[in-house]
Amino acid sequence: MRRIIVIASSMTGVTCATRIKRRLPHEEINVIIPANLPTLPADSPLAKRICLPNLELAATRRIGVIEAMDIMPDLAQSEVVVTSTKGSLPVRYTELVIEVPALARIPRALQGAGNVIATPLQGFTINNHAALTACADQKKPAVVIGTGMHALDAVCLAREYGLAVTWIMVESHKTPWIEPHIDALIQQKFQNDSGPTVTRIALPNLSPDQLSFQLVDAIAQEGSTAPQDRLVHSVTCPDGTCIEGGCYLWADAIMARHPLLREEGFTLDSFGRMAKESAADETVYIIGTGVAPAALSSFPSYAGSEEAANTSANYTVEAIAQTPLPANMLLGTHHISTDSMVLCRSGFSLAEATKAGIAAEHAIVSMSLNTQGRLTLALICRKDTGHIIGVQALGFNMDEATLDGYFGMMLAALSNQTTATQLAMQYIPGIAGALLTRCASILRNKCTTIIQGISPDEFLASAAAGAVFFTLDLRSQTEWQHGHLQEAYNIPFTQLKKRLQDEVPRNTPLVLVCATANHAYNAACMLADLGATDLYVLDGGMDLWPYALVVETKH
Repeated sequence: MRRIIVIASSMTGVTCATRIKRRLPHEEINVIIPANLPTLPADSPLAKRICLPNLELAATRRIGVIEAMDIMPDLAQSEVVVTSTKGSLPVRYTELVIEVPALARIPRALQGAGNVIATPLQGFTINNHAALTACADQKKPAVVIGTGMHALDAVCLAREYGLAVTWIMVESHKTPWIEPHIDALIQQKFQNDSGPTVTRIALPNLSPDQLSFQLVDAIAQEGSTAPQDRLVHSVTCPDGTCIEGGCYLWADAIMARHPLLREEGFTLDSFGRMAKESAADETVYIIGTGVAPAALSSFPSYAGSEEAANTSANYTVEAIAQTPLPANMLLGTHHISTDSMVLCRSGFSLAEATKAGIAAEHAIVSMSLNTQGRLTLALICRKDTGHIIGVQALGFNMDEATLDGYFGMMLAALSNQTTATQLAMQYIPGIAGALLTRCASILRNKCTTIIQGISPDEFLASAAAGAVFFTLDLRSQTEWQHGHLQEAYNIPFTQLKKRLQDEVPRNTPLVLVCATANHAYNAACMLADLGATDLYVLDGGMDLWPYALVVETKH
């Protein structure tokens, strides 16, 4: 019988153990966790984010649980020395799984500051609730430093504590974790919703080390004689801009920290993630937010994220069970929400697929659900086979459970390796089902016909480069007057057939625009049937346009 030991530092390790037990029900599985786990107030935002190990779950799955005061792996002897109140006990294993967390690398000068919080918040490092609560009580803003998913999650955490946020977006080697147009829409929503304000300061050519921090003595500031940590009072940018905050969430330079790094065969990659060298012990697996499984070797944005933890756990479970999954199935699922926004995604984004050397295509659709709610879906597929390799769902002012239901349909297409053509031909009941099949139909057309999509950034870059094209806005005249693209020509969709012959050029590339891209694709298909070429549709339509518009004024 095999004995598989999982050393866990969060719920990810316990979940990994239960998955292994499900795949190998007749093998012995044991989980080792630290003794005397801390607790959090049940109503605190941190309690929702930090999943401590559920020992009851492990027990019901017939998994042994060992609570240890100290854990020392001895890889040479294939055993783990566990120290508890009863003494030390060596436990032998056939396979060892170790959960490795990732933490932000806070500059040395700030490591002693009591109001500097390393994010993401991992495993048992949950002593930051008091700092965030004190900041809220003093009605001081929070300052978030970093880019990518970690910083976005830190912004959401601060807002959940009721804190206004100044987000300093410094240079980072990490790539965005979501598509640029959706990222811009999220930031625009932060500016417009009813929650605490988010002020963004973009410093793309600046490293965090170039920021200047002023520290003050907490004793003098609070008028107390008790020893306390020093506090950061403000941060100054190179241009002289001074920003004061009550707490500082550091979300840059994520790296793994673990004693296993002292062993031969384990190292940090260039992004600060822990990796195994090819000669390392094949009976030892590493999982968690701080590792770089082979399937994610090209994606630095996943370091320090729950996606990385889930991905590495899936990778390990399948490796131990000797049934490896395709790489696109290992990328995990991510979920993030605020009071008014919910975002779910799984698999590849378009940028990630390109980085991995996969020729991919994407489609985006959006619709209004009520007076304020909106649902946006995005699909990514392989150009050569049409298989769905990535899905995204974004909801504003809609029920979170409802969006999760919509996203579940998309996950089914991803998990079953469905093609865009197959998905477009399926009948999925409900409004969201119709929207999903519409998105798949657009994706199929973009892969197989002359109709191409163009993103807002590509549109602006092409115009700036001097490209010649005719922009045709198919919305109503009222919508067009309230805001349209530079030099866009307006013909309402209902009038297109009548005015097409005289007002639309035949030998010039056409960029078709409407509110959600639905009418634009209908028009593109019609024009393609008439023999038109060089047809482009603005991805997502004007509802997802993140930049300034031309507004017509009445004379």
